[in-house]
Amino acid sequence: GKPVGAVFAQSSLDDLRGLLRQNLLTFLMVFLAVLLLTFMMSALLQRTISNPISALAATARTISSRKDYSMRAQKQSSDELGDLIQMFNEMLDQIQKRDADLMEANLSLEKRVSQRTAQLETEIAERKQAESKLKEHSGQLERSNRELQDFAYIASHDLQEPLRKIEAFGDRLKEKCSAQLGEQGIDYLGRMQNAARRMRSLILGLLDFSRVTTRAQTFA
Repeated sequence: GKPVGAVFAQSSLDDLRGLLRQNLLTFLMVFLAVLLLTFMMSALLQRTISNPISALAATARTISSRKDYSMRAQKQSSDELGDLIQMFNEMLDQIQKRDADLMEANLSLEKRVSQRTAQLETEIAERKQAESKLKEHSGQLERSNRELQDFAYIASHDLQEPLRKIEAFGDRLKEKCSAQLGEQGIDYLGRMQNAARRMRSLILGLLDFSRVTTRAQTFA
């Protein structure tokens, strides 16, 4: 349990320092190489992707502000981005064609509206003239209707008078002379009275019909 001596070990750190310097130099070279590669890839991507997309966006903004669908985006490659630009230009072709068709349709519509307006003016003038004639004829028709109504009333009154006498004398014959008439005579007398009543109904219906058809109406 008592110390009997001591041992001292000594070594140089030059090898370790050299290894650290070599590793650090290797790391710096790899870092610079990666940085250079990243810069080159960024420039390549900017030239092949970013610049065409920016040009396409600028063209779209210009078309949107000017409403000029004759402009086209410049196709710079044959890859997917080039296909996108081609599809964009084809879409502009369709829009331009539809715009031209719409303008032509508007011109045709304006021409048709102008022609139709002229026709309507002519029709309105003819309608006013026809309305004037119609008012004149309607006045004549109203006078004729009043005369017809008066005539129908007088005629129905005059026609009903003999029918009332036929019915009245028929009732008297049936009451006082039924024995002399016999069954056949009473049957004939009943038929005569029925015919008189039907005739009265027809006259009343004709009178009602004449009142309905000759009622004053508004002519437009």
